[in-house]
Amino acid sequence: PRSPFAVAEMLPSAARGLSLFLWAAIGVVGVSSLRLFERRQDRKRFEPERIRWICADDYESILDLARLTYEGDDYIHHSFKQWTTGDPKQNFFIGAEDRRGRIIACENLGLIDGGSTAWLEGLRVHPDHRGRKLASRLQSFLVDYASQLAARNSPGKDVRPLRIRLATTEDNAPSMHLAEKLQLRVLHKWSYTFLSSDDFTPRIGTITRQLEQMGGDDEIRREGLDELSKIDEVGVLLLDWKAFESSCPEHLKKLELERPGANIELMVARAKETGEVKGFSVGRTRPSISTIPEKKGERIRLATLMTKRGREDCIVTLLKHELEKSRNDSAQSLLLNLDERATNWARTYGLLPTDENDGVGVVLLYEKKL
Repeated sequence: PRSPFAVAEMLPSAARGLSLFLWAAIGVVGVSSLRLFERRQDRKRFEPERIRWICADDYESILDLARLTYEGDDYIHHSFKQWTTGDPKQNFFIGAEDRRGRIIACENLGLIDGGSTAWLEGLRVHPDHRGRKLASRLQSFLVDYASQLAARNSPGKDVRPLRIRLATTEDNAPSMHLAEKLQLRVLHKWSYTFLSSDDFTPRIGTITRQLEQMGGDDEIRREGLDELSKIDEVGVLLLDWKAFESSCPEHLKKLELERPGANIELMVARAKETGEVKGFSVGRTRPSISTIPEKKGERIRLATLMTKRGREDCIVTLLKHELEKSRNDSAQSLLLNLDERATNWARTYGLLPTDENDGVGVVLLYEKKL
């Protein structure tokens, strides 16, 4: 094929100018079309993902997110059925979908404490899509939605949420930043320590020997969950990564339905001489809900220990009970939550390590009034 200039040389001078003009115009249009196509492709690549309600067909996407979170030791796939097919007035499960319709980020808003608390949980973003403000968009949507629920329901008609809460760990800076950005503030904190199946037996043995040397002769007995509101000074309790009002023990009973296993028990430590309440533990043993195949069939013990001011020594009696209960229930791991006083006391007397990388973390409970 001949070039535009070769063709123009064969034409009269008048036609030659017109020919060159037409070829130039064609070139400009071609380049412009190519650039327009590239801009459209860039827009498609970075266009905001659609936020929508998650449905039963999205299970595989949620399972993928669970496998990619906490090295597969996640729970959102287990809660999926409850969040999507349970009471539609109790759970509001949303996600961001990509162009293929797959969920790449998700979060749930559940109403607990008899509907008075809007609980944010299960915020997950696929590793390939992080840094695109998906978590911020999801959480902002649900905080706004909770505010609408609080404003929509008139007092005396429906129970309306009075507060928004979420829990995160102190080493999760992005989650803390997002909570503070949405004007949630820290209400309470607990320490936690996790004894996995790898170190469960030796560490439990060491702690048990220490407890035996320390004695601990408080009375401990199981009492009804309704007693919580009378003995819990804080007024809010953390169990199985959910915080609930101690005055509303119905949530504990609901937990048994959500994550089947042994009954939740309230153990109260009292002074032998006076019967005074010194502290308590709330615990349960349940099957592992991890996606990790090796953990299938394992059992985990979860417990929260709280002490009265000046009565922190009851931690010995409470810890003894939890360790014995873990062994009796054939649990392969133990997750302990302790209030700040109990944590400091346990560290002082060598029940918990004192170095920085001691395996003891901090859970923060954030709250915003509606």
